[in-house]
Amino acid sequence: MKKLTPKMQRVALIIVTAIIVIIVLAVIRTERLKNATPAAPVMTGSLLTEATRFAGEDYLIPPNEVIDSGLKAEDVPALTNPQFTTVAAMDTLLGDNLFGLDVEVGGVHRFYPYQILNWHRVVNDSFGDKQLLITYDPLTGAAIVYDASQKSGEVLSLAFGGLVYNNGELLIDGANNQWLQINGTQVIHRNGASSMLLGDTLTQYPAQSMKWIDWKSIFPNGEVLSSETGYTRDYTRHPYGQYEASGSVYFPVNHTDGRIGGAKWLMDGVTINGEHLALVKMIMQGPYVYNTVLGGTPIAAFYDTELAMTHVFSSVVGDKTLTFSFDTARKTISDAETNSIWSATGVATAGSLKGTMLTMINASEYYWFAWAATYPDTRVAVIDEQKAKDEADKAGE
Repeated sequence: MKKLTPKMQRVALIIVTAIIVIIVLAVIRTERLKNATPAAPVMTGSLLTEATRFAGEDYLIPPNEVIDSGLKAEDVPALTNPQFTTVAAMDTLLGDNLFGLDVEVGGVHRFYPYQILNWHRVVNDSFGDKQLLITYDPLTGAAIVYDASQKSGEVLSLAFGGLVYNNGELLIDGANNQWLQINGTQVIHRNGASSMLLGDTLTQYPAQSMKWIDWKSIFPNGEVLSSETGYTRDYTRHPYGQYEASGSVYFPVNHTDGRIGGAKWLMDGVTINGEHLALVKMIMQGPYVYNTVLGGTPIAAFYDTELAMTHVFSSVVGDKTLTFSFDTARKTISDAETNSIWSATGVATAGSLKGTMLTMINASEYYWFAWAATYPDTRVAVIDEQKAKDEADKAGE
């Protein structure tokens, strides 16, 4: 073997040294990239378990998933001095089969048409002795009423803020803090002059989504949000065109769930003691009645065929927990414990409990994709029980 000359030895040493340096630099670069790559955020539902700081603001949602909707706050002005009128005055404008929110205070009912809420998102309303936030997000289908009065004595005012998270709109308060419309949680805190803090959650006030044709028939003397809003808007037109009829969503969603057929199937969501349940209208039309325990509370859901809506009630009456069923031949709801007959609105019409009214539990309306993204651990009424039964049967075989 030919002996290397001193010159060749020097060249070999340079090459070996260069290779070692390249390897070391590659390792350093890999470690730096590894350290520079943010760890996947730890989430509870759609919220971060710990707040993160970004651009001088505190976030309870991933900052990189907050998106500009393309609309400015002034494009979608909240109503702060709403006017109300009669059923007759609004009947020619409102479509019979279009929905709105029914809200009751002290025996008086008000109807807030989605035809108007589509263009304003929020009505900051004083209704009887209540200060209420009537909110509707056409992107998620979420129609929710919140109590605006806070423990501090502050009355919160909200408006559309222009930002979107999980294809759901954020609402902004007077101190520029941002709230998730879908669950009433403050998710961006800008250290404004407000007593409300990051993570604070608004209290829901009972409301139900109803068709105009049904509401005006049941509450002919009720009050209706007037189209005389002070703004020039075409309330016969939907600002998002055919969005409701399409199967698509406009913005990214960080969690999807394929347990049911359609992302935009309408459902009613119930939360009790941190547990969540989805009552999908298309599914509830099958059994009509659903019994379960949610968050330690026995509840029952009745599908109302006349109003095309689901009512949710406590199953406890006095010292009894009732179990309900639907007789498909007679088209009646009865309970197994007393054999009383019940209306879909939770009133006993015959039997030993005749005249008894079940205690209603608030259930707000959403598109399925939005509820599932907000509460990934949600149960789906009927579907999950059937899946568990099928799996048990399969295991038995």
